[in-house]
Amino acid sequence: MERDAYQKWPHIVGANIRKARSDQRLTLNDLSRLSGVEAASLSKIENGKRDPKLSTLVEIAKALRTDLPILFQSQRDGLAKEIKLSQDGYDLDGE
Repeated sequence: MERDAYQKWPHIVGANIRKARSDQRLTLNDLSRLSGVEAASLSKIENGKRDPKLSTLVEIAKALRTDLPILFQSQRDGLAKEIKLSQDGYDLDGE
């Protein structure tokens, strides 16, 4: 991953969380209740102003019923460059 991508990842993740939340017609308070992450923190994450811990992102992804790698997918990268954690032996569902 290039240096610029490392600097942009909070904005990419935040935009993807906001899109997934909006697509499901959830408010910040709804997502907060489902994920256990405070609404104020979610707002900062969505706006790229906070670098969340991986464990926080896992809880958000579970609440949104989406795969964690999708949160890191840049819209310009497309599905071909999506990170596939499951192929690397990671199992987020504990199965």
